[in-house]
Amino acid sequence: MKKIEIKELTGMKYIAIKKYIPVYKMPFFFKKSFKILQNTIKDISADNKFFARYSNIDWDTVECQKGFLGALKGIFKKFDIEVAISFAEKPDNLESSIICSEFETVPKSLQCVHVGPYHKIADTYKIMMEFAQQNNLIIENETFEIYLNDPKIVKAENLETLVILPLK
Repeated sequence: MKKIEIKELTGMKYIAIKKYIPVYKMPFFFKKSFKILQNTIKDISADNKFFARYSNIDWDTVECQKGFLGALKGIFKKFDIEVAISFAEKPDNLESSIICSEFETVPKSLQCVHVGPYHKIADTYKIMMEFAQQNNLIIENETFEIYLNDPKIVKAENLETLVILPLK
């Protein structure tokens, strides 16, 4: 059973590339965007957080659908996404595709570490959504995924992603 906690999410400043994109294009978008962002921040350290921020989510329409048609609908669904890296000091000379932003501390959020390949992260969301419903918690219309290790170094089954659902 996955451990789900209610915790504060500390705010952070970040640079990002933002796009409204269907699910099937996300792997390419992530790879390209993280490469651009890594080249922008000169000295990447353990203090820099690599993450994605999904916003304007209508949780009532996001569900795990069964069968071929459900899967087909899922891969064409579009999301507002920011692929981002946090920073302590703002980088100079940002290229036009990069935004500089920040989010305030979120006092209450559901947090759970997903272990495994990214394409199976929906299982963790489903468990978290069920937990929220059982505990009468109301989820905001955004989510964060903080990537805790590097897919270039770690096997897919050992990837760790901190999934965060801010609460109202």
